Amino acid sequence: MKSYYYLDSSEEVVGPFKLSDLDSIYQDGRITGATQVCEEGNQNWMPFFKVPRPTAPQQIPTAVSSPDINLPSSIPKTAGLATASLVCGITSLFLLLLTGIPAVITGHMALGKIKKSQGRLQGSGKAITGLILGYISIALTLMIAVLAGLATPAILKAKKSADKAQTIFNAKQIYIAMTEFDNQYGEFPSDETRDLLENEGEEVPIGDSANDYFAQLLISKVLDSEKVFYAKGVRGVREGDDVFNTPDKILEKGENGFAYIKNLSHSSGLSSYPLLLAPMTGKGLKFDPKPFGGKAVVLHLDGGVREYRIDGNGDIVLLGGTKFSAWWRREGFNEDDLVFPK
Repeated sequence: MKSYYYLDSSEEVVGPFKLSDLDSIYQDGRITGATQVCEEGNQNWMPFFKVPRPTAPQQIPTAVSSPDINLPSSIPKTAGLATASLVCGITSLFLLLLTGIPAVITGHMALGKIKKSQGRLQGSGKAITGLILGYISIALTLMIAVLAGLATPAILKAKKSADKAQTIFNAKQIYIAMTEFDNQYGEFPSDETRDLLENEGEEVPIGDSANDYFAQLLISKVLDSEKVFYAKGVRGVREGDDVFNTPDKILEKGENGFAYIKNLSHSSGLSSYPLLLAPMTGKGLKFDPKPFGGKAVVLHLDGGVREYRIDGNGDIVLLGGTKFSAWWRREGFNEDDLVFPK
């Protein structure tokens, strides 16, 4: 004897019942001809009045629905989570993890609900598609992260090389200006040349930073831009704004990245003497290895700009194998001869 289930007004499954029992329930008014019923072992739901009958001892109920009863649909509903999973999966191809993870979560939830609905919910195809797309987006994100991790060191190295090249170019421009200044005033910017400029009626900054000495190049008009003092990549240094109409505006703090050995000229000594150095820490004779990938940029008296490796102690080895700190002491320089950027 076949048994049947039916859906009550709240769409809860009730049963199983024999067909004769369902007829009695129908006579009692608890179900109508449009009430959805399903044969046991079969997931195909149909209105009660369409249930096949071997005989017709009683009047077959007609599909008349009562306006006071909320009738279930004869077509299974699509699970909302399945649709959500599909939408999130499609957008995850562009938004990656932002919607890829929700696609996977909602897809698994949708499949669970569909399995438990006994045929009342559909949409497993949408859920599975959303799951696949979600997992693809997660895999793509992982691949991008790995590639980015591999590429980042190379990108940083290339950037430091570019910053160093720009700094070398700027150092050469400064040297050209300093040579012109030496021709006019007999030496590179110093305390004595400051007095000469003041005697010409110029307002000259008074200070002990490299910025104050380099300002003489701008005041004497052998240079017309602050931008050449930019040591790109050095922490705390920015490109000059070219506003230097008053002494307090000339090479303001952060607009120069070069340290300077003052009181030198072309006739001072060996052409290999350092003149401009970057990047220095401002603490003694130490160099900062970070901006240029462990290298220092040094402008020499002969106009040559060379790169030197910075060792673990923050020192550099000059031509001939002599460390900068040892050379400094050997040549008899004192602390006042080396001035740092401000």
